[in-house]
Amino acid sequence: MSTRIIPETSKPNEYKEAEDRQESRQENELEDVIFKVDGVDMLVEDFLIENNLEAQELIDNIEEYTYLIDQLV
Repeated sequence: MSTRIIPETSKPNEYKEAEDRQESRQENELEDVIFKVDGVDMLVEDFLIENNLEAQELIDNIEEYTYLIDQLV
């Protein structure tokens, strides 16, 4: 029994182009959404890194401040 490995380039061009457009669109959506916290621009993807302790702490602080503001209103 043998296994045939089909290279990525063997895809029909139309499928490859559609995948490329979708990946590009997803990347642009992430890059377009920016938070400004204490004068620092942060991309959404910065918050998606689960092992980034600074990002997690910032998220927790934002949630806490939002909760406190909601309690005051």
